[in-house]
Amino acid sequence: MSAGTLALTTALVYLAFSELGAFWAHNFATRPIVVCPILGLILGDAATGLALGASLELLFMGITNIGGSIPSDVFLAGTIVTALCIGTNLDYETAVVLAAAIGAVSAIWSLTVRIVYQGMFVTIFERLAAKGDVKGYNRMAILANATNPIFSTILVYAAIGLGADALQGILASIPAFILDGLSVAAGMMPAIGLGLLMNMLWSGKASIYFFFGFAATVYLNINMTFMVVIAVFITLMQVYNELDLRDRLKAVSGSSSGEEDDLFG
Repeated sequence: MSAGTLALTTALVYLAFSELGAFWAHNFATRPIVVCPILGLILGDAATGLALGASLELLFMGITNIGGSIPSDVFLAGTIVTALCIGTNLDYETAVVLAAAIGAVSAIWSLTVRIVYQGMFVTIFERLAAKGDVKGYNRMAILANATNPIFSTILVYAAIGLGADALQGILASIPAFILDGLSVAAGMMPAIGLGLLMNMLWSGKASIYFFFGFAATVYLNINMTFMVVIAVFITLMQVYNELDLRDRLKAVSGSSSGEEDDLFG
């Protein structure tokens, strides 16, 4: 696949997912675990897309927009890295490290575009709101959301179309020991992402499940897919137990109030 075809295909996929996320599925449709496998399937290498999607989701799932912080643009990073990894035979470990850098830089780009471009519509929205023009307001909201991803789509096209050949030359000139170091760093990054998530969600009650999963995976050699199945069943058991307990408490409170009514009625 030529660099131009690769860039155009990836840019169209990015634009399609951007519109899907903006109008129907919020930001969950643009997560790496969704975008990377589908993009890989379209580019002819679903296995690489799935592997990258899982790794990047582990890396970025603990990164959230809290207060005034600028989180990494995981959508832009995952799209570009997946296309480069498939189209230029970029090493998988290097791709994961590259995604972290692209995510941090592209976050600034995305924020700048939102501030500058969407800020242009503020006065228009204020004027329509002052007139009470609901239909015009709705049309302008659709237009603003539909056209906002165009700038990042152009960036995706340029990054892949102009950077694919250059990236191959750069990778060929990098010494082997640096690439080995990147491979080691790539192995650590998913653990860092998982650590960031656990830092927010960690609790004493939930820790038993973490240590159970770790022990079962390491010492019993249980397949990770089977561990997910076990986790689903444990979750369902917890949910049903809580629902059953809630029903019992309602029944007890209902009978108690009925007895009080009989006593004082």
